[in-house]
Amino acid sequence: MNKTQQKAAARLRDYCILRKLENGAQKPYLKRVFGVPSEHIDRCENLEASKPPRFTGDFLFHPIDHDILFDMWREASGLREREKGDMTLLDPGFDQETLTIAIRWNNDDVDEFCYRFVQFIAERLDDQNDTSDYYTECLETIESDFFAACCKVSGLDYERYVEALRFKLKQCGKKNQLTQH
Repeated sequence: MNKTQQKAAARLRDYCILRKLENGAQKPYLKRVFGVPSEHIDRCENLEASKPPRFTGDFLFHPIDHDILFDMWREASGLREREKGDMTLLDPGFDQETLTIAIRWNNDDVDEFCYRFVQFIAERLDDQNDTSDYYTECLETIESDFFAACCKVSGLDYERYVEALRFKLKQCGKKNQLTQH
């Protein structure tokens, strides 16, 4: 691996550590997985945190998910073979400096995203044990302003939808922590 590749792999590793920290990963786990000392993880923690997505015209620049960054780091450092179809680095919307991807969103895309997001969260409540952290996270998501906005975009009455979910959870015998609005 030449110096440029080593530098790129190190940058991917450091931002991957940062994104994993932002997503709740613990330092001992990161030390073991990345083979770096605690001091290095502390330095990564001080990197400029992920900025919120920025807009340019019709494009929204999304930060790359921590799991994708992890795979990219493993490929760049030679720990994993590149998979067929993994074209992130070749995507013309990929910005190597900010590690973001530019995606053009139109109104139909937003409508579909909102509808599928509402559907996804409701399905996850069915799939999860009511004592899991993921189940609790789904309940918290349902009570968020973002979820209410997605319901509105999808043409659903938020209050009635939440009431229907509350009824469904009760019928399934699951713990229901959704608050009354």
